[in-house]
Amino acid sequence: AGLFEADSQACCTFLNERCEHILGSSLEEVADTPWTELLPASEQARVRNSWRLAVESATRFAEEFRYTRPDGKQLWMRAEAGPLRNENGSISGFIGTMVDVTEFHERATRNEFRANHDGLTSLLNRDRFERHLRAALSGAREVNDRVTLLFIDLDQFKQINDTHGHQAGDIVLKAIAARVRRVVRSEDMVARYGGDEFAVLLNGIGDEATLCGIINKITQAVALPINLGSCHVRIGSSIGMAVYPDHGDDPASLLTHADKAMYSAKRKRCDKALSSQT
Repeated sequence: AGLFEADSQACCTFLNERCEHILGSSLEEVADTPWTELLPASEQARVRNSWRLAVESATRFAEEFRYTRPDGKQLWMRAEAGPLRNENGSISGFIGTMVDVTEFHERATRNEFRANHDGLTSLLNRDRFERHLRAALSGAREVNDRVTLLFIDLDQFKQINDTHGHQAGDIVLKAIAARVRRVVRSEDMVARYGGDEFAVLLNGIGDEATLCGIINKITQAVALPINLGSCHVRIGSSIGMAVYPDHGDDPASLLTHADKAMYSAKRKRCDKALSSQT
């Protein structure tokens, strides 16, 4: 840990060698500036207020914050300090430690991402998507808005797995995930719902023509050839739609309606394919 001492204004009066290494600056370079002002603008007010409260109440200071060194390296830091008193018993400053906790934060971020996203496609996973759906419905009720749910199922995906192997199937799933993500808006939610099924949450799109346009774009994007390295494959999709509040006012009702609509679309495609063969 880096050791430091600072006065009540947060100006450093001592830094050990480790603390200078963490900060990327010597004591001489930072002594005249409160160390809280060395932080990114987004962190300064919060940490400064915490330091001020510690001084006023003569209690321990402890905060975690982002920090950018002079060489541009970005860190997560944790600072803890206890009060120092002068001969009159009043607070003269603080003595404490600074620790680089970047690795811990990066690990926590990776763990959080893995908990909420599909490992293959990096899309939202089913659980996280349903939480977003519940939140979207709650918001839509308050402002009398509409929410649209799309279910996408890939046609003949098993045939690709059986013919070209599961690695090829993974390539197809990743390609489809990227295409659907590009078609919709950045604020829309896309998830791998399970297997070869995807789900899309569209907020504030209630116009039927607009919805049909989005569905057509997804259908066309999915149908483009996919390069497997040794060959190209094509795959179709069946899409079911459910709109709040038209088809339900809770997640379960909308999910059920979209699922049934998707299987209905799949049956129609199969029937159409059979009739064309005969």
